[in-house]
Amino acid sequence: MRLFTFLLLNTLAFSVVSAEEPSDFERGLRTLLELELNKFESCLEEGKTNCDDSEVDNFLRLLDEGRPVNMGTTEYPRNALSSSISAEVIVQITVTKLGEVVRGEATSCASGKGPVSLKYKWEQGGRYCKAFRRMAEKAVLNRSYSPVISIEREEYSRYTRVAFEVVDERLNPKSQLVEIKKSEIRKISELKREKAWRELREFVEEKQDESPVFIYYLATAQAGLGDSEEVVATLERFLQIAKNKYFHYGAQAASTVIDSRYAQENDVAVVAAGNSYNLMYYYENGTQISKYKIGLSLMKFASSLTFVRPQQLGRSLSVLSDLKQHIGLVEDLIHRQDLEGQVDAQLDNIRAQLSRIGARDSSG
Repeated sequence: MRLFTFLLLNTLAFSVVSAEEPSDFERGLRTLLELELNKFESCLEEGKTNCDDSEVDNFLRLLDEGRPVNMGTTEYPRNALSSSISAEVIVQITVTKLGEVVRGEATSCASGKGPVSLKYKWEQGGRYCKAFRRMAEKAVLNRSYSPVISIEREEYSRYTRVAFEVVDERLNPKSQLVEIKKSEIRKISELKREKAWRELREFVEEKQDESPVFIYYLATAQAGLGDSEEVVATLERFLQIAKNKYFHYGAQAASTVIDSRYAQENDVAVVAAGNSYNLMYYYENGTQISKYKIGLSLMKFASSLTFVRPQQLGRSLSVLSDLKQHIGLVEDLIHRQDLEGQVDAQLDNIRAQLSRIGARDSSG
């Protein structure tokens, strides 16, 4: 098994033991935070619209700094509320070292029906987004964060998300939402039961432009016919189109793609699959697929995050931390011990690596 090239806190609890003199381990975390913050702010200064602050967020969590303290209240646009439209707005904020938000500018908005976690048939720049952006920019000025002591600058930039949500019981993010006709579902089920794989392939191939569900069942037919490489490519196409739209289908597709591409040491494809579907959410909430299977796929995803360029070390740390924290969800004792042992084995290796980074910076 390939080793992760990153480190995690001993406690896996997003905290560092405070001391007058920081440990080599903490120095290593601070070094990575500074590098990621410089990268993010340089991207913003260049006027790019695809800047990513996720690593800044992750390292702040690991250092137990810059935590949300007061998220305040958000005023809901009246017309959007009466129309039951939800939205998520991304706002670029400027925060002082003490945690005060001094500026905020909305950079994107998506809106539609149902919960933010699902975004079922939402549109970028959708209905009422002008009003949502205005309210979001106003709301962030009432937010505050815990102090940040690991950087020298007086202010720093980050993104924050402002959610506007109207509950719609018909759209449950833990449900399998399938929009194809019941008659089509019955036919697919019948062909699967009869193992009529060629007929199933022909049926769904004709309809694959109508819904990603047909693409998923195309992979099922290909699997029945023994076309293993075609299966993976088809599931990758399904994930690119479907994202988090299909709860169980998405988890099965992401896990299958990650396992296959990881065996091929295709880390870029592994990360692409993990980016397309939130496997950790399914690990915590899903029931149809084994927690152990999903946990192993998440381990591989975390590993691949450290081999791609640019590396996403902070995100890898978060994945492993969440796995460790929720290891009890794996009910089978042998499987649980195996998964936990794999997590711990990686941590023993990578703790020393990050400490070496901190020691090098201390002596340099």
